[in-house]
Amino acid sequence: MTRRTKVAIGILAGLALAVAGLAPFVLLLLPTPTPIPVRNLADQPPGAFVTSGTVTLKVFPRPELAQSFPAEGATTERGARVLVKYRQLDGVGAYSIRVFPGGRAVPVVKDILQPGVLELRPKGPLPPGPYYVQYPRDGLEGGTDYIYFRVRPLPASKTTTSSPQLE
Repeated sequence: MTRRTKVAIGILAGLALAVAGLAPFVLLLLPTPTPIPVRNLADQPPGAFVTSGTVTLKVFPRPELAQSFPAEGATTERGARVLVKYRQLDGVGAYSIRVFPGGRAVPVVKDILQPGVLELRPKGPLPPGPYYVQYPRDGLEGGTDYIYFRVRPLPASKTTTSSPQLE
């Protein structure tokens, strides 16, 4: 091997190490994913969605339960419902909406709207506040994913004197 070849290999190895060392810091510069509106659920890849009125938002999952309400949580109206879309759904008992923090389950009606699409619809309007959805992860690795959403309070002129209670 010539001296020139050894120098070239050394330079390439140094560059590779520098790139590998800096890659984790590049991830810190990426923006936090925020919910995005989708027009047609059929065109979307598998995932979890929250509806608010006529708007459907794709919410990006986290693989662990957050300690504080994440910034990427969706904000919805009181009639929110959740859609989970996967190639193959697990037993419907594995999907739930829960109060954040604390994890108290919200009573929901679960309907399979079409093959691979499960709807979680609260039995009554959700009181304002933060919630999360816990559901099994699709694919070989398994596990559980979580998405977060917040129900905004009604404007002062529409507030009722009694608020619905969760069971």
